[in-house]
Amino acid sequence: MDTSATLKKTASRGRAMELLRWTALVVLLLMGQLLVLAALANGEVLGSANLLFTPVLGGDSGRYLSGSLVPETFTYASYIVTAQGLSEVGLGITQEGDGAALVVVFQMIVALSAARCLVAIGRQLGATAGGWVAASWFLVFFQIAQWTRYVLTESLFYSMTVITMWVTLHRFNREWQRFAALVPLLLFVNFLRPNGFVLIGAVAVFLIIVRLRRVFAIGLVGIVWLVLAVAQAIGPFTESPASSQTPSRFVQGEVFWNQSDFQRSMPPSDGLVDSFGELALYALRNPVDSMLLGASRIGWELIQVRPWYADYYNAALIVTMVLFYALSLVGWYKLRGSQLNLFIWSVTVPSILIIAATWAIYEGRFAWWFLVTWLPWVGVGTDSSWGFVRRVLKRYDLTGGKIVRA
Repeated sequence: MDTSATLKKTASRGRAMELLRWTALVVLLLMGQLLVLAALANGEVLGSANLLFTPVLGGDSGRYLSGSLVPETFTYASYIVTAQGLSEVGLGITQEGDGAALVVVFQMIVALSAARCLVAIGRQLGATAGGWVAASWFLVFFQIAQWTRYVLTESLFYSMTVITMWVTLHRFNREWQRFAALVPLLLFVNFLRPNGFVLIGAVAVFLIIVRLRRVFAIGLVGIVWLVLAVAQAIGPFTESPASSQTPSRFVQGEVFWNQSDFQRSMPPSDGLVDSFGELALYALRNPVDSMLLGASRIGWELIQVRPWYADYYNAALIVTMVLFYALSLVGWYKLRGSQLNLFIWSVTVPSILIIAATWAIYEGRFAWWFLVTWLPWVGVGTDSSWGFVRRVLKRYDLTGGKIVRA
């Protein structure tokens, strides 16, 4: 067989395998959505299947679908333009019904792309099965999958965070190709939701640390976050409708957004605290109470359980999140010193600090801003743990319990 024929056969086999991968991912996505629908429809999977592409509207959905771009909403510009554009196209296609269904389809396509990136990251780490575990968790786990049908920023933000992770870590033939992909991606994410700037900072920090000597890197990292912090504080298009309430809600000891449940008693302020500068001074004057408030917010986001959830759902969350963190710990340990770990911490640390400074949220969705980047840890941890179990089983005679020595 000549070389050209061999190459054609190899290329054909590669396309077939890629088609198989995407088919498997579509199946996983549909499984996740059907499980979400079953939970919302009291277990009636078949009866709720017709709702698969039906948009779910949340608190801010109206703003995204019909709101105008003004300074107060500019931090959501990417989503507003995307949602309204897709809705118009959807209405033009169907001539009836809700054009926002196309927003759901788009979010599903982007979620599939993000899952494919997780598979690729697993393969790059030498843990192909782990990549599929990460992708499965991303597409099927209720705490992530439920947002795919919501006309809210969460689904796109989670997916774009994973895609950004892949672009940042991928081995491109030319370095300009990485930046050609990162620049529009980060610009889109920056105006997707108010914390989008964190991803810009995380990528910048990662690239600085990887490419520069330690002394210069530390200085530049500080400058990057200082510039981003100042830009968020004084920029004309960086203030969201809720950000102005952050200082007052902090002084009130609010743990969950707009809820008095679990509100902490905070020391009184010397005066009105209505700016981030005054908030910083207040925190410096009351360091212990401020740290405890921040820790409470972070803790509730990390554990995911909520007093207002049903007992069975909290029980399921406890089991799955314990497993999630245990496997993440194994994956982190296996990959210690890797660039992946550096990127994950570059996203995690500032995201946690934002939650500490603002509030936890009713459904625990803020934690997944950064926990989606932990999914490769979960995949590698699963792959490594299963490998350990297999090695142990091979060492023992299962019938007699004796160690088989080489």
